[in-house]
Amino acid sequence: MKSKSLKTKKRLFKVFELEIPKKYYPKATNNKTKEYANKARDIILKLHDIETDLELCLMNIKDYKKIIYSRHKAKRPISYDSKHSLHVKIRKFNNEYENYCLRIYIYRETIWHFLADFLDVKNEGFFSFLKDSKIRDLKLDKILSLFDKNELKKVIGLRNKITHKLPQTDLEKDKGLNDLIKKFDDDVKIVNKSLLKILKINQKIVLILNNFKEGSCKINNSVKNKHNN
Repeated sequence: MKSKSLKTKKRLFKVFELEIPKKYYPKATNNKTKEYANKARDIILKLHDIETDLELCLMNIKDYKKIIYSRHKAKRPISYDSKHSLHVKIRKFNNEYENYCLRIYIYRETIWHFLADFLDVKNEGFFSFLKDSKIRDLKLDKILSLFDKNELKKVIGLRNKITHKLPQTDLEKDKGLNDLIKKFDDDVKIVNKSLLKILKINQKIVLILNNFKEGSCKINNSVKNKHNN
């Protein structure tokens, strides 16, 4: 029963896997390709969880705002408990978003290390890796350069500014919270778009590697057939 459950779970999250046949993986015992592939899958699963948590958290903050700033309470000061609860929700969102930014960076590092081991290319740094002739021939440099554009570039850049400190806002004023909610709305949009790009990058990498290995196998088989004849 347990085995069946695990197989079902694996099928459900197939989109997060680097779907490359086992026969294409390097055979060397010290090669970490499979380890990096599993790590990449786990990071994407976690990114997906954080995306959901952020959306739910923002929904809670908006609902909470409607309650504490409702018309019949407009002239009353916000209680300490209400303010504390709101701070907890804001802190949770802020921490989750910063964790998301850090994990996107870790994913980028994991995926190019995976490619370096898979293709037996020197891994002397992300941007040096993009200049490798083999990576360029396979056009993987164009795919990986997406990490340095738009939403992904912004998210990765934010990892150096992680402080886990609460954004400064005046919760006594409706406008202060509105400005913060607007910022959080923008953050969630960035998360949605960047995660979609990550999944597309994965799909393109898998397609290129499978085609490359399939082509290599065909060449090797044709060479063997010539020798046999």
